[in-house]
Formats: sequence, structure tokens, C-alpha cells
Amino acid sequence: DLTPDNPRPTFSFVDNRPALSFRIRNGSNPVQYLVEISSDLVTWQSGPGFTTQIGTPTDNGDGTSTLTIQASGDPASRRFLRLRVFLP
Repeated sequence: DLTPDNPRPTFSFVDNRPALSFRIRNGSNPVQYLVEISSDLVTWQSGPGFTTQIGTPTDNGDGTSTLTIQASGDPASRRFLRLRVFLP
């Protein structure tokens, strides 16, 4: 589970599809987060049609929220997920 002592992204399956949960800072945040998906670890894609946000972010009560992003498409397909964190 994501806690202040363990803020790393976590991997799970939601409805048989891979998903990443990670903490984001609440309020004004210059950092951007992007979950990308790949079937071969060479070509990475993101956005609608490739990933879907699950529910709404959960406020952790410490200035952060937990967000879960799931791979879209056929649950039987082999897919890899990664989290890119960057400043625009």
C-alpha cells in the first residue's frame, strides 16, 4: 500500500488489466505524471485508448492524493506499464 513511509508506485490488476497506483501532490503542482503502455518495451503510448483513470484520486490527508491508472484494451494482451514523472 502507498503510505508516507512507502510512496513508491504500486502495480496491481483491476478487472484483469494491469494498473499503476501512485501519489501526486495536491494543489499547484509543476510536476506532470504520465503512465505509458508498451507491448515490446520499445514503443510506448499513452492517453485515451491506451490508459484509463480508475475512479477519482483518493486524498491521503497529507497533501497528496493517490491516483490509479489502468491499461485499456484486451486484458489477454501482454503489456508493460511505466510511470514518467517530469517538469514540462
